Amino acid sequence: MTLTASADGVSGSACVTIEPSLPVPACIEVDPPEETLAPGETREFSATVYDQCENVMDWVRVRWSCSDGDIGTIDSLGLFAAFAQGSTDVTACAGGVEGAATITVTAAPTTDPTPGPTQTPNNPGSTYRAYSDGGGDPGPSFFAGICEDLKRGATHTFSGFGVTSIGSVAITAADNIPKLMLTVKEAGCPNLAEPPGGSTYEYAEIAVSWANPDQIGGATLTFTIPAKWLEEHGILPEDVRLMRYVNGGWQILETEVVGEEDGNYLFRATTPGFSTFAIAAMTENQTVTPETNVTTEATATPEVTETMTTAPTVAATTTPAAPLVYAPFLAPLAFLLWRRRKN
Repeated sequence: MTLTASADGVSGSACVTIEPSLPVPACIEVDPPEETLAPGETREFSATVYDQCENVMDWVRVRWSCSDGDIGTIDSLGLFAAFAQGSTDVTACAGGVEGAATITVTAAPTTDPTPGPTQTPNNPGSTYRAYSDGGGDPGPSFFAGICEDLKRGATHTFSGFGVTSIGSVAITAADNIPKLMLTVKEAGCPNLAEPPGGSTYEYAEIAVSWANPDQIGGATLTFTIPAKWLEEHGILPEDVRLMRYVNGGWQILETEVVGEEDGNYLFRATTPGFSTFAIAAMTENQTVTPETNVTTEATATPEVTETMTTAPTVAATTTPAAPLVYAPFLAPLAFLLWRRRKN
C-alpha cells in the first residue's frame, strides 16, 4: 500500500506493508457449560481457546477459578469437587479473556457446628469440611479434606471425620503431590460382593482425588469399636480386622490393637490403596469370601495332582526301552539254540 501526502503542489509518498496480526485469545468456551453435582462428587471441565479468526489455540493454558469456595473448588487441570449445596461458577481465563460454567450442588447439607473450612496446625494449607444430608440428624454423613504441597516421603494426617468409626487417615507421599482431596463417607457392602466372614461392624468408603495411585506410598488408618459390641458378639479385640474390597474380593489388612479408652478399643491398620472398607471380626484360622485368594489356591491344586499322576505314565513308557540295548548280543545265542533243537 502506498500513502501519498501533498501540500502547495508538493507531494511525497511512502510504501506501507500490512502484516497479518498475531493470534490472541478472543473467546473461551467451557465444557460442560452447566453441571449438577451432589456433595462429594467431582467433575472434570475443559476449556477451548479461540483466536480472533475463530481458530483453536490448543497451546494456550488457562487459569481456573471458582467463585464460591464454600460450594466447591477446582484445581489447575479443571477438576471440580463439590462441597455443599448452592450454585457457583467456574471460570477459565487466558489473555484477559474468560469463559465460565455454572455448577449447581443439589443436596441440602448443613455444615458441622464449626462453619466453613478449618485449618489444621500440622499443615496450614489443608482445609476440612464435614457435611450432612439435612433432616433431623444434624451429624455429618461425609467428610472432605484437602491437602496441598505434600512432599515426597512426607506424611499428612486427616482426622476429625465424625462420619464413621474411622478416626484418622495418614497418607504418605511416594512422590510430590501438589494437591489431593480425601473423602470419607458411610457405605454399605458393595453390590457384587459377599460380606466378609465373621461379624461386620461397619462399612466405610474412602477415596482420593487429584493424585495418582502411584504418588501415594500407603496409608495408616485408625478406628474404634465399642468394647460392649465386642462383648455382645463374643469377639476378642485381637480378632478385629480392617478389610479392603479390591478386585472382586476382600483383602485382609494388617491390623493391630492400640489400646482401650472410655469403653472403646482403638485399632490401627495399614492399606496400600483406597476403596470400600469393612471393619469385621475374623480369627486367625478363618477365611474370607470366595472372591479372595482362597479360591485361587484351591483351583491351582488339580494342576499339581495332574503333574504327579503323569509322571508314572512317562516312566512306564520309557522302561521297556532298556532291554533293546542287549538285542544285538542275544540274537546269535538264540539262533544257535534254534539250530541245536532242529538237529
